[in-house]
Amino acid sequence: MQCILEGAEAMSKKMESVAHKISRTSQLVGATHRSQSNETYGFDANGNQNTTGFTTGTNNQTTAGLGFTYTFDDEGNRASKTETATGKVEEYTWDYRRANASKF
Repeated sequence: MQCILEGAEAMSKKMESVAHKISRTSQLVGATHRSQSNETYGFDANGNQNTTGFTTGTNNQTTAGLGFTYTFDDEGNRASKTETATGKVEEYTWDYRRANASKF
């Protein structure tokens, strides 16, 4: 029993509180940490993330972000996702209901 309590105590010491900053439009725009770098996020007027590394193409579609690039078909469905570091590609197909039919 004592071992379990000591483990829980150690775990609670490792947990830190984080202060979040929310914009007037209810978007997370920052996080302040005690033991790691603080984070900030930006958004354009349409609500698309425009923080460094994110790009938005036509029709408000994110075309790059978080180490991936994305393509879309003519109906706005995601057609592919490419991991920029490895070049690994996932392709998607959609049925007439716009439901994801397959990912390969």
